[in-house]
Amino acid sequence: MRKNPVVQNEVLGAVILQVRSMRARSRTTLSKALRLSPSTAGMYVDRLIAEKYLSESGVRQGPMGRPRRLLTTLADAGWFAGVEFHAQRVQAVGVDFSGRKTAAVVRPLPAEVTADVVIKTILVCVKKLAEAMHGPLLAVGLGAPGLVDPKAGLGLHYAFIPDWNQVPVSSLISKQLGVPVILQNNLRAIALAERWYGS
Repeated sequence: MRKNPVVQNEVLGAVILQVRSMRARSRTTLSKALRLSPSTAGMYVDRLIAEKYLSESGVRQGPMGRPRRLLTTLADAGWFAGVEFHAQRVQAVGVDFSGRKTAAVVRPLPAEVTADVVIKTILVCVKKLAEAMHGPLLAVGLGAPGLVDPKAGLGLHYAFIPDWNQVPVSSLISKQLGVPVILQNNLRAIALAERWYGS
């Protein structure tokens, strides 16, 4: 197992993505998918099982060789909020750790909307989702209209909200919720979602 904590976290994330997408269903297929030795892949799996992100259960018999134990993500390990908005409304969905949409909320915005009202409405939506979700909130993905700076977490400009200029969206929401907030242009976020999950 790699000693660098940053690299370790990247590999742990890759393990979860492989299992969640069902591209890897066993330790063997996981080691092949990530080009890790079977023993190294096993150490990452053991760690994620101990931390209650993965489970290993059931047996699948392949065309040859010994049966494989199946890896799955634990849906209740935590959840993610996906939020998208424009000048008329905020909509949010709660997704469990296994990638299933579990809850949804839509809130209209007033005609004379401001950046402060948008931020407050996003927080209300996420807190409403929390009532229907299980486990801790792990992160928020936010699709914002107009120009954004994803690295800095800034909403740079959106013509339909007059004071939406250089808004530190990620830091404002992260400070209130205590989790990472990933900002992206909403159209790009929608395109990525359709690519991963379909229309």
